[in-house]
Amino acid sequence: MPDASTINDFFTADLWQDRFDRRVHEEGAKLARQRRVSDLRLESLADGGAILTARVSTPRDDPADAEVSLWPESDGWNFDTTCTCPYTHFCRHAAATLAAAAKPSILARLLKTGGASLSVSGGSTVVASPTSSALPPAQRLPVRFSLSVAFEPATSRPTQLLLQALRSPERNHWLVARPSVHYGDHEIPLLRQSDQALEIDGPDGPAVLEPDRAAERAAIELLQELGLTNLSSNPSYRFLLGIARKDGDGEVPEANAWFPEPSLSTPDVYWPWFRAEASAKLRSHNWEVVIDDDIGHPVHPVEPDDWQTTLEELPGGWFSLSVGFDLDGDRLDLLPILAELLESDTLDQIKDRADDARHLVYLPQGGALHIPVARLRNILGHLSALVDPSKPVLHPLDAAKLVEDPDLPIDPSPILARLAKTLRERSGRSAPEAHAAPPGLNATLRPYQTEGFRWMRFLADHSLHGILADDMGLGKTLQTLAHLLAEKESGDSRGKPSLVVAPTSVVPNWLAEARKFTPSLRVLVLQGSQRRKHFAAIPHADLVLTSFALLQRDIAKLAKIQFHLIVLDEAQYIKNPAA
Repeated sequence: MPDASTINDFFTADLWQDRFDRRVHEEGAKLARQRRVSDLRLESLADGGAILTARVSTPRDDPADAEVSLWPESDGWNFDTTCTCPYTHFCRHAAATLAAAAKPSILARLLKTGGASLSVSGGSTVVASPTSSALPPAQRLPVRFSLSVAFEPATSRPTQLLLQALRSPERNHWLVARPSVHYGDHEIPLLRQSDQALEIDGPDGPAVLEPDRAAERAAIELLQELGLTNLSSNPSYRFLLGIARKDGDGEVPEANAWFPEPSLSTPDVYWPWFRAEASAKLRSHNWEVVIDDDIGHPVHPVEPDDWQTTLEELPGGWFSLSVGFDLDGDRLDLLPILAELLESDTLDQIKDRADDARHLVYLPQGGALHIPVARLRNILGHLSALVDPSKPVLHPLDAAKLVEDPDLPIDPSPILARLAKTLRERSGRSAPEAHAAPPGLNATLRPYQTEGFRWMRFLADHSLHGILADDMGLGKTLQTLAHLLAEKESGDSRGKPSLVVAPTSVVPNWLAEARKFTPSLRVLVLQGSQRRKHFAAIPHADLVLTSFALLQRDIAKLAKIQFHLIVLDEAQYIKNPAA
């Protein structure tokens, strides 16, 4: 073996790192941390140098064989690298090989024997030895746990069979969680071949490690509680371990490969949940969790300030609601997703959860949003009040309520802001603002008629629509005529006519009551075969009366007229509302 004192300085002083590009070195160090280095060997040469070799597996690529040539010089050690990968020299595989060999216990083993019998994917400092029973027991070391999640090549026959059984669409790589147990500075797989003793390099020489069986059992139970399984604990796939042991030699990599329990959820659902929830629980139990950046299944934490809620005014005074935020430079419209949540009873599921909790909302393109429960409950509550949440068109009163919601910051239009202010000021009052009956009204309104008249004036003040649904004979026509007269006398009608559409038998009653109670209104009746000659007079009238039957014939002509208001009397008579 090379002189331990000098080559040890080369590794421990990290003198080799400067020869690699920073990004390449970081990728190599990550591969070493993920225990992707196997078959690590150090061979002495006759000229005093050495050859360091290893096999390195990487996500989505075939394994690569790296070789590092080391030789002494007057001022220290120098080295060069070669690799079977396309980059050949000073690649991430060579950096991973050096990073793995630089671990103190691994380096000590290499300098002593020339090889380190690495466990699953390499990187462990624990060596299984048939002679361990003759060694002294080691002092019990402190225990901790870690978990790495990354894509791995699916090259072995058992892995291919497992992916086939899981109906995985991807058969070249698979996403695996590999838990490790750390005893002091020594790292070993959580699941391993238990029939062999564990030999470590103790401070006084080789010794036998005494595992903490209770802690390891608790760690396994925690992973199972979080929905992960493995071949040994899943009866449906346990036979694959026998195949792996028959095909392989020594430690079985598949034994410590953990994957989502198939009966609980699909990978597309599980891994975002693992990122958001399970990893946090593991860390709360002092686990170290390392998730490779390349696994996908992203989780996007959504903060209240990220929401963008808009209300766009539509023709006719209604408003279109949009809820979303920017995701990776693109605006994500949440309404279709939220509408599906309503159909799946999500609102009931989260109604009793704490406001500061978070709920996962899965995205069609993969991944999920991590949304505060209070915010999600609020917007779902609003959407549940809509007739069709997938096409949220809001009545102005509903839109005004949204404007007042502090959890849905909206910059309203002036009309909507004025309506919201009025509603806020009127909070606790039972009747609209007091409006006096117009001076030209030849009638004294009863109290309930006054209330109906004032309600219509309130709607007009805020460009709203409404339905006056008093019982027959209680004076709906009088209240409406009073409102139309008030619109004219206040100048709000701006000289435009209003159109009343009623059943044919009711049109004469409208004419009679208009002459009786509002004689100052100029009334034009469109009836009979000669009505078309009166179309030219429509803009000069205050009130135009027609029937539903004639409306269907004259709709093209009447649609060209700018009416101030349209009143539908007994609207159930409309046979074709779309007209």
